[in-house]
Amino acid sequence: CIRDSLHSFSGGPSQVDEWLATGRVVFFGVSWLVQHFSQEQLQGVRRVPIDRLLIESDCSRVRDEMIHGRIGLTYRRVAKLLEVGVPELVCRVKENFHVLFAQQLRGNPAH
Repeated sequence: CIRDSLHSFSGGPSQVDEWLATGRVVFFGVSWLVQHFSQEQLQGVRRVPIDRLLIESDCSRVRDEMIHGRIGLTYRRVAKLLEVGVPELVCRVKENFHVLFAQQLRGNPAH
């Protein structure tokens, strides 16, 4: 099964719906830029099913990607948007990571 990941997703709800309608297993990565999202983009994050969500420690648009504390800010912001606790979100994202990278984690890299 092919799995896709959308790095630094910043789309709105219609884009989430379009990706999900493809029938592919798509994961949506949200970076610390969620702190600066428009209302439309925040609605997009809310639309992502929790079993398709990833939280990213970097961002493809900014050079100083790994500034200390941003990952925690991102988790807190997304947890608040989804109305779940941070520990629950951390567990779900960890599970999603394992689903997305299952082949590589088993030592069978995808070709």
